[in-house]
Amino acid sequence: MKKLLIIFVLTTTLVSTAQESVLLRVNYNQGDQYEMNMDMTQDMGASGGMHMNMKMSMDVKNVSDTIFNTEIHFKTVAMEMNQAGTKMAYDSEKPNEDLNQMEKQLKAGFDPLLEATILVKNNHLGEVLETKFEPNNPALKDYADQSSGIVFPKKAVKVGDSWEMVKEKNGVKMKFVYTVKSIDKDTVVLDVSGDISNAAEGTINGSIEIDRSTGMQQKSTLGMEMKVMGQNVITRIESTIKKAE
Repeated sequence: MKKLLIIFVLTTTLVSTAQESVLLRVNYNQGDQYEMNMDMTQDMGASGGMHMNMKMSMDVKNVSDTIFNTEIHFKTVAMEMNQAGTKMAYDSEKPNEDLNQMEKQLKAGFDPLLEATILVKNNHLGEVLETKFEPNNPALKDYADQSSGIVFPKKAVKVGDSWEMVKEKNGVKMKFVYTVKSIDKDTVVLDVSGDISNAAEGTINGSIEIDRSTGMQQKSTLGMEMKVMGQNVITRIESTIKKAE
């Protein structure tokens, strides 16, 4: 009888753990500050490739019910590019007097981004309601995607549950499928899959770790393999976000 009781308790515990559900929500606190790092590599075969690293900060300026207003600043940008045999590099931390002519041209392109403040308003599901740049610069519109991430489902999810999100930009449609891989007391881990269509064709894969208390994407790895105008392009993006000390 005692052995049967132990087995029953263990089984009940395992079933309860496996069926644990969580309501994923953005839950920032006003005044919180986060440090963000994004590392991207792109391989285009004989046509060349690129490696870029960006460091950003995010300040939670205002919280009103389920609406969050944040400010994002790009702190540093470092890039190495090989375009059909022509190599270029740029590092925003390199002193101006040490820049060559090509680096000065790249600096002119990156300076507006480094000098701008991105104002983002989103709700508790992670939906971006509004994005503004100060000062306003139409050339920075493409960077608005850096402020958008997962849109959480309205209902609670458990291990094995999935939901979809679609993004469209410049004629490229990307369908992301998020599947809950594991849940513990601090973190929810998602597997990412999906496909790319329209102006490009390809697949998406990766993983994301979400902090349960804030809804913040602590760590993510995203891979995309696609064909654009007959050219094979492999992209890998690794991002980390942590609370500033």
